[in-house]
Amino acid sequence: MKNFTLSKMACALVTAAMLAASLTGCAAAASSDWVGSSPAVPAEEAENAGGSVADEGAGANVDSDTAEAEGEAVEEDAEEIDEDTLEDEDDSAEEESGDINHDVTAGSFDGDEWTAEAYIGDGDAVNVTVSATKSAIVKEKVDSADAASDKDGKLKDARLKWLTAYYEGDKDSAKEDMEDFEGIDSPTDAQLTEIKKYADDLGKLFAQFGVTDYDLSTPDDNSDGVIEYDVYTSTDSQFKLTFTFDDETLSAIDFALEEM
Repeated sequence: MKNFTLSKMACALVTAAMLAASLTGCAAAASSDWVGSSPAVPAEEAENAGGSVADEGAGANVDSDTAEAEGEAVEEDAEEIDEDTLEDEDDSAEEESGDINHDVTAGSFDGDEWTAEAYIGDGDAVNVTVSATKSAIVKEKVDSADAASDKDGKLKDARLKWLTAYYEGDKDSAKEDMEDFEGIDSPTDAQLTEIKKYADDLGKLFAQFGVTDYDLSTPDDNSDGVIEYDVYTSTDSQFKLTFTFDDETLSAIDFALEEM
């Protein structure tokens, strides 16, 4: 009995060992089969994938180079535009500066009509407009003159003479017209000071047209910041000299020949 029992146990152990070995072999085979059955990536596809990645990298480099080139081009264009703009502005400023006339005696003819426009004085320049005729000019070139002093000695005589001619020899009408100049307010001291700042330029203008009689203290009209004078010339002409003020500051001068 005892020997038989041992023999059965031995058989059982052998059987168990064989079963374990069998299972281990199956497992190894199954594992090998699973690995072998995994889908392999074809070499061509792998190469293409690698090439695609490389191309994308190269594309990124190209984009970077293009962006850099475009940035440099834009910067160069901007610099050129800025330089051109500055040059144009400089040229324009020079042209504008060159177009400004500062000589009241420098005019131009249109037939017998003579006109001039100038800016005189320092700082805030005053605009002067002149309108006359060729025959009224007694001296074309005037280098210097002075109109600061008032010439009132013969002003009334000059005015009466001109008015008499205006009324075709009617002295009574001329004398009546003379009365209209009485009672007109004189310029303020501040206004006279402003006017006399431009004495040199006014003197040149007076010399050009032969002005002999005027009185800056006795205007023929004074209202709303506009002061008008009658000035008379050696050729028996009359000019209307008008000063326009902004408060107490002179802003414009007009010198115009009065038609008979």
